[in-house]
Parts: sequence; C-alpha cells; structure tokens
Amino acid sequence: MNGYDRLKLQYKENLNTDKALIKIIKYLLNQPEMSDIYLKDEKNIKEMMDYIKSKAKEQAINNVAIIEDQNVYEWAIDYYIKSNEELGITKINNKITFVSDVLPNEIVDVKIINEKKNFNEAKVISYIEKSSDRIENKCPYSDKCGGCDFGYLNYKTSLMYKKNMVVDVMKRYAGLDINPSIISSDNIFGYRNKISLRINDGKLCLIEKNSNDYISISRCLLVNDNINKVIGILNDCDLYGIRDIVIRGTDEIMVIINGDDINNDIICRLDGNVSSIVFNGNLIYGKEYINILVDKFKYAIYPNSFFQVNTDMIRGLYDEVKESAGSGHSLLDLYCGAGTIGIYLADNFGDVHGIEINEDAVTGANVNKRINNIKNISSLDTYSYRYNRTF
Repeated sequence: MNGYDRLKLQYKENLNTDKALIKIIKYLLNQPEMSDIYLKDEKNIKEMMDYIKSKAKEQAINNVAIIEDQNVYEWAIDYYIKSNEELGITKINNKITFVSDVLPNEIVDVKIINEKKNFNEAKVISYIEKSSDRIENKCPYSDKCGGCDFGYLNYKTSLMYKKNMVVDVMKRYAGLDINPSIISSDNIFGYRNKISLRINDGKLCLIEKNSNDYISISRCLLVNDNINKVIGILNDCDLYGIRDIVIRGTDEIMVIINGDDINNDIICRLDGNVSSIVFNGNLIYGKEYINILVDKFKYAIYPNSFFQVNTDMIRGLYDEVKESAGSGHSLLDLYCGAGTIGIYLADNFGDVHGIEINEDAVTGANVNKRINNIKNISSLDTYSYRYNRTF
C-alpha cells in the first residue's frame, strides 16, 4: 500500500470533506522529500497531514497549479490557488485567470470554465481560507443574479474596491491620476427606486448574469419596500402575454408594462397600490408622472425619464456638485435630463440654462421647474445646439 492509499484509508472521512487536499496529497507524496516520512510511524500521520496542508498552502501562495492529472477529474477539482491583490484575479500556470466571488488573500478551489488565448475564466468550487472581509450574502439569488456583485464583501471594503476601479480606468484610458472622495451611504439595502423585470412562464424574473437564463424572484433586497410590495402583487397575477415590466418610484409607484395584452386582473390588483400604470407607452391608470422627493425638491418622473436609481445617495451627490460649482451669474446644465441638478443649484446662480435633446426629459424638466416654483431657469426645448452656440 503506498503512502497516498494509506493516508486515504486512515483519514477517509476527513478527506471526503476536504476534497481539495486529495489532489494535493497525491502530488506531494510523489515528491522525494516525502518518501521517508510516511513509513516511519503511524503516530506521525496527523503531523504529516498538517505538513501537507502547509505545503499545499505554500503551493497556492506561489500560484502553482498542483497537478494536471485528468485521471482525478472526478474530484471536480482543477486547481488550488490564492488570489492576488486584484479582486478575483489570479495566475494559473502563469496565465491570467479571472475568478468570480474571490477576494484577495483567499485560498480557493477553482474549476476553469472557459479557456481563452490570453486568459482563463474560472468559478469557485470551495473556499479553503476565507478573507476577513467576506460576509454572508443575504440575497437568495446572489449566486446567479448580477445585481449584487459585492454582496459578499463588507460595505467599507467594497467602497475601496470601487474607488480603485475608477482610479484604474481613469489612469488606463485617460492617463489621469486621480484620488476621488467617497460618498458613503447609511443604507446598503432598499435604496433603489427602479427595477426592470422580464416575464417567463407568467412569473417576474431577472436575467442571470452572463447568460439568457431567467431567475424567478419574489422580492429584491436592493429596491425599496413599496416596489417589493408591487412585485408581490404582480406575482399573484396572470402575467401571460406580458414581456417585461418596469417598476419605479418611492412613495408614489409607477408600473410600466409592455406586452401583447394586459388583463383586467392586473389593473384591479394594482388599483390603490400604485399611482400610475403605463401599457405599451399609453397611460391606462392614474397619473401621467410620479414624484420623487429629494431634500426640499419634488421631481416629476415620466415613464422614460432618466433619474438616479439610488434615492438615498442623490442628496449627497448633488451636495458635492453644489459645493464644486460654487455660485455665480449663470449656470450651464449640460445633458440636464429632467433638470434635477440645475434646480438643486438654482439658488446659487442668477440664471440656469438647461441643455437637453430628449423630449420626455425636457417635458419633465419644465414640469419640475413649475412644481418647484423655480423662476431663474430658462425655458427648455429639444434644440440644445442653440444653447451650445450661444455659450
């Protein structure tokens, strides 16, 4: 009986729960330095196991593929690796490998799922050593949905990763060295005021990341409670014939539905629970637009209006813009959309000129100017080039 079989026999139960070590043990026991160890004393087995684990970890730290023996593929283990300082990036046999859901300094068991000419893509089979920054992802769909990419990372650390991503992009593509400030939020859940959903087999679904597969959902942790309430109502409706649904708003909710047909059951169930229903671009229930409150301002949201989806962060973002813009005679609000920033800064300037070409956005901007009683914003129209020439 060779050393590998002996170890497997002695510690069969342990090895079955730690399959990552089987491939490593098989590799290491074939090394000359191990030949005189495993036959000396049965009592040394545990010490040998500890030694093997330490050697395995050393191999992982050096980013070395332990073994490529396809005969042990049944263990569903390809490589034992340690990620480097880049989030989800490592090297396997000196080839860059992108691994989802891995943090720096974690040691994981991975399976290569896509081999490219210059890089590989891999997925995690099991975690050998987890980072102290890793948290339990509370979303039940996190393993498939791409909406919570950093759901397994504590919030403070995730902000640093996001900042580093921005710094890297600006350096790589614009040649700029920047050090942006971070505006953090008190809420990591329930902050979104919009969700876009597809319909499959009569149920509300999200699309699985990197695929066209559907994920049926009963709620989303990222959207506010009022939107989740509507999701629950719609999941009890007959949605056959509907292609997609957008739900947006905070206190007032708008439901935008597209499809071949809409039955009265949907309208009846939503009656009293939403402020507006739009079907294939036509208003069929309630108000033409809904309002979202930011600080002291009300903003009109039409079906196709662009609006920041993170309601909690709008004020912090706009305050940052307000401080940077300062005050003066005139403010030029380029790509103004619904005029939200220009309205927020209007008190600091003699007059504000909004520039926008999207008709729905311009309609919303003029309504926002009226409902907030802003007198120093010029009338908006879709001919933005006129303002460009003037200024």
